[in-house]
Amino acid sequence: MSLPPPASYDTTLAHVSQALNTLQRHIDTLHSRLRLLGTPRDTAPLRDKIHRLQDETKQLLLTTANDLARLAALANQSGVPQNKLATQRITTDFQTLTARFRDFQAEFTEKSKADIARAKMALAHEEERMDREDAPLLSTGGASSSDAQQHVLVHDLDVAYNETLIAEREAEIRDIEDGVHMVNDIFRKIGTMVKDQGQLFDNIEANLQTADVHVENAAVQLNTANKRGRWWREVKCRILLVLVAIAAVLALIIALT
Repeated sequence: MSLPPPASYDTTLAHVSQALNTLQRHIDTLHSRLRLLGTPRDTAPLRDKIHRLQDETKQLLLTTANDLARLAALANQSGVPQNKLATQRITTDFQTLTARFRDFQAEFTEKSKADIARAKMALAHEEERMDREDAPLLSTGGASSSDAQQHVLVHDLDVAYNETLIAEREAEIRDIEDGVHMVNDIFRKIGTMVKDQGQLFDNIEANLQTADVHVENAAVQLNTANKRGRWWREVKCRILLVLVAIAAVLALIIALT
């Protein structure tokens, strides 16, 4: 079975452009959903959607970074200046999207840490409340069995809720940290590509400027040559007029003699 032919520059560019459009939508959605955290609309299904979309976006960022590296290689192989310039532009766009995703990760981490801090504070307050309410019961000889059971049940529910919340948020932070390492690797890779492409761009721009200078110099030289040509034609005309005048004078002298 024969292997498929390698993708062309234009095909790879179109594929990367489509991936960037998808990344743009994903990252916009992530930022929009992130604003809902900490509000009455902050629910478990919402957080599940954020996690799934975050994982999908991380994978797309990784594959797109590899596609961009392949695109840069194809641009260099083509030797076409326009391909190199287009690759530089789309790489810069990808870098911008990656930075926006990293901003999302940072904000998501801060929100998760804030949730953990509140949950730990709630646990501490619950323990203090439990101690305060237990003291009167002990001093008065206790309370009814049902009251005591209800008291313990409320306490256990509050503790379980906050401990579960802390565990969930810590898992979120670990997942985000894994993504941060991946994004940092992408940034280093793209940074190297942008640097290399910047050097290529400078060379292309220098060549274009040199070509412009050559064209301008050629135009100046042509203009100078035209001026010299007109001056020489005028000189020849004046010499011819002088010669005609001299011939006329000589002819008149001969006729008179």
